[in-house]
Parts: sequence; C-alpha cells; structure tokens
Amino acid sequence: MDHAKIIADLGGYLAVARELRTPPNVVWRWGIVRCIPARRWPIMVAMAKRMGLPHITADALLAGYEPARQQHAADLARIREADRARVAA
Repeated sequence: MDHAKIIADLGGYLAVARELRTPPNVVWRWGIVRCIPARRWPIMVAMAKRMGLPHITADALLAGYEPARQQHAADLARIREADRARVAA
C-alpha cells in the first residue's frame, strides 16, 4: 500500500503529524517520497487500530516502503544476472 494513501486514510498529514508529534511538512514529505520511517510504524499501526482501519498494518507499510522496493528490484536484477552468467558458462 502506498504510504501517501496510508497517511490519507489516517486522516491526512496534519492528523498523522499531530499523533506522531512531528512537523506536518515532514509527514507530508513522507507521503511524497513514499518513505515513512520504520520507527514510526508501530504508532501508525496503533492509530489505525484505534480508527478501525485493519488494512493499515506493518506488512502494508513494508509493501509501500520505496527503499524496500528498490532493494527488492536490485536483488532480482542481481539474481537474474547470476543466472545468465551461470547459463553462459
């Protein structure tokens, strides 16, 4: 799930910022770059639970975490390259 959508579902960047005691512009940026810091996830999951939003979980946050996606893509590329080299040898 996209981090911007998660922030929106939690009431928007102002509501999330208030809950996390973080400046609103910081939370807004997380949505833009799709990168909510993992240390903030437990509070956001608890907030979602209080609001009755079962689709917002640590797994959903991980799935939308852009650095994790980039790492996954890099890992796949490395595996494919190793397979090609093994077949060529």
